[in-house]
Amino acid sequence: MSALSVSRPARCRRVEEVPWLFFLLLSAIFFLAYHDFANARAGIDNHVASPDEIIQGRGETSPVHRIALLSLGIGAVVSLFRHRADHLLRVNQPVGWLFLFFFGWATLSCFWSIDPAAALKSLMGVGILGIAAVAIVARWPMRQIILWTCTATAIFLCIDLAAEIAYGTFLPFAPGYRFTGTLHPHGQGVDCTVLMLSSAAAMDLKKRWRPVLWTLASLGFVFLVLSGSRTALGAALLALGIYVALTSSTKTKLVMAYGSGVVLCCLTLFLGSGLAAGAKSAILLGRQDSDSLDTFTGRTGIWEDVGGFIADRPLLGYGYASFWTPDRITDISAQEHQGVPNSHCTYIDYLLTLGSVGLAAYSLLLLTGIWQAFKLHRRTRNPVFAYCGVLLVFCVLDGFLESEMIAGGLLLYLCLVALARVGFMSPSPVRFPSRNIRSLVHTGSRQSAATRTA
Repeated sequence: MSALSVSRPARCRRVEEVPWLFFLLLSAIFFLAYHDFANARAGIDNHVASPDEIIQGRGETSPVHRIALLSLGIGAVVSLFRHRADHLLRVNQPVGWLFLFFFGWATLSCFWSIDPAAALKSLMGVGILGIAAVAIVARWPMRQIILWTCTATAIFLCIDLAAEIAYGTFLPFAPGYRFTGTLHPHGQGVDCTVLMLSSAAAMDLKKRWRPVLWTLASLGFVFLVLSGSRTALGAALLALGIYVALTSSTKTKLVMAYGSGVVLCCLTLFLGSGLAAGAKSAILLGRQDSDSLDTFTGRTGIWEDVGGFIADRPLLGYGYASFWTPDRITDISAQEHQGVPNSHCTYIDYLLTLGSVGLAAYSLLLLTGIWQAFKLHRRTRNPVFAYCGVLLVFCVLDGFLESEMIAGGLLLYLCLVALARVGFMSPSPVRFPSRNIRSLVHTGSRQSAATRTA
């Protein structure tokens, strides 16, 4: 039975204690860089922005935002040089080469950009996140990064809830309410999704914390629903289902499939003809901002408006973050009778900014990252690779109807962390036992202890 036991490498033992002070500082940097209490003050009206407000928000960044990003970049560079990460980092997977190619192509786009200043400014922000992602992967194990992610998003959620309560904008039963906090409602939904996924992964890493982690995951789901972000909710449920399917035993999978089938049959039997209307209402999350799901809440009109621009520059695009100029925002918003900050589709936005070459590189980077993460999970049974894979799956799904990956923030950073982990770091030689083997190990250990006591 001792042959089944797993010994951790020396590096894991040295860093077993979580560096909470460092991670709290990192959380503060992300909060100051991407959160704004003005969103909580605006409340229900936060997600309805005029073209002038969108243009003003794009043209201005607060000094706090700039200082926080600059601090993150300086800290990442110092960490890479101080801890001599060159012996840990190497491009050993296609993911790493695609990672470098995508960032290189985005940088080259400044030469043909219609707004080089905007392109360079946006690239600096994304470049800082990329360097910080590589630095944290080289410095800390993914298990600790997952614990930090869970803790940080839980702290953000508490601050957001407290802010809405303080400003009197927490009105969950009011018509049209969407939980906002210090972010846009969709950004809030993304943060709640990250809280759910990181809590689920942390349960496999810290067994004794399971009651607390279950509570955090449940809170993440509740406030995800309150955010009214239908895209984030659908992508989150699918990503969470994939994670459970990857990490659960066959018995658990069968029980879940059977239970889902029973619930679906009961709903069909008791609700009958009212099921379709109820399902549509549930999918809309109570929102009435669309006459039909077929229009994707006005997105198809935006996609038609930008189609001609794509045809003009199909190969190179208009340069990174250079398409949505003030004039285009004003014109397309006037056509759609609403403020339009982006295409509401990551893939269309990358097609506009980096052309078909950039879109192909981005798509291949995500898909190859998912494939490599799931491959490493099958080989090592390490839940951190399952987490990396499902996080990238969420990015792929969310990108069909939102542009969160272009806007920057915590999701983009974690996506870069996952890609850096599978693209630049060798997998741990330790093989995590499956759930069944772990139960045998624990049972054998208890029996051996009882024998020694006797």
